[in-house]
Amino acid sequence: MDRNKVRAIFILGILISILVACGGEPTPDFIQPLSTPTTLVHPSVSPTKTPTRYIATVTSKPDVATRQAWRSTAIAIATTERKSYQRTRTAKETQIAQFSVDCDRLNIYSTQISPDGNWVAVSCEYKRDQTLIVKNRWGVTWVVEFKNFFAAKHPGSLFPVFWSPDGGYLYFSGSIGYSGGGNQCFSQHRGKYGLFQLNLNDGLWTILIPPTESFPGYEIEFSPTGRRYAASDEGITIADVKTGNIVHLNVSGLMKFSWSPDGRYLSYSLADCSQADSAQSASVYVWDSKSNRVQLLFTFATEGLLLYPESWAGNSTLRVLAEKWVGLDTIYEVFVYDIARGDIIFSGTATPSP
Repeated sequence: MDRNKVRAIFILGILISILVACGGEPTPDFIQPLSTPTTLVHPSVSPTKTPTRYIATVTSKPDVATRQAWRSTAIAIATTERKSYQRTRTAKETQIAQFSVDCDRLNIYSTQISPDGNWVAVSCEYKRDQTLIVKNRWGVTWVVEFKNFFAAKHPGSLFPVFWSPDGGYLYFSGSIGYSGGGNQCFSQHRGKYGLFQLNLNDGLWTILIPPTESFPGYEIEFSPTGRRYAASDEGITIADVKTGNIVHLNVSGLMKFSWSPDGRYLSYSLADCSQADSAQSASVYVWDSKSNRVQLLFTFATEGLLLYPESWAGNSTLRVLAEKWVGLDTIYEVFVYDIARGDIIFSGTATPSP
């Protein structure tokens, strides 16, 4: 082979090498690394979910394992609650003992100590010779007798309801030993058979709501500030303790009411059982003490559903509990309503009962 052919073949080889190099895959500087399949395909898998790896299913007998875990947890919770209750009861008994009240059958559940710790109101006896004994740390004692309000034949008691913020008054009520019930719209939040005011300075008492022996009594709640109280008296009666002004809301089917922490709003729920033993509709309203106006928050025309104003998060955010009978079970749902915004800001199931 002559020298020219060799040179041509050599040059041709170089050109082929150059073309292969130029026409091949891009250089590493331009390679885009692919994300891992876990990150791209399963973005919902996050460290926050890894602790729950469905442990109950990794067993040959998941029902047994779950039941045992539930039982141990339930026992632990019950034990903790019992110990907490015992500590609270012991602390309360210790406080009451400091007042040296003469009562053989003291009802600790209906006995209260004033917020400043200077007074105790003891509900004494139940079947006969019932009294309310109110005593302070310096020995001043007022005794109010059950027979001044109710027939002596009734079992029952007198019990404290609210201490005035200024420390001058104790509001109290009475209970009578009735038992009974009604349809689904029968309110479970009554049981006060009158409202009375005791002047702690001179021992004089005044009737604010006349005593009644009509079952099931009244629902009576004071606003946290003590400025007003609401009572289920043929509708809702709202009394201003400072001015004496009375507001009456003409409602029926009252289930429960609840004051906002600042005492501005009174929320209440209604239910309609007029056509059947179970509720046909339920609604939640709020009364504004500043404007003296009533606002409907929301309503449900769902058979068997009841609504209860349960608690407040701040002065204008209301938590409402919905309760519905389903066979022998009760299903619960929670609604959180922002009165300032005029809207439900949260809803969700809460079963079992919160």
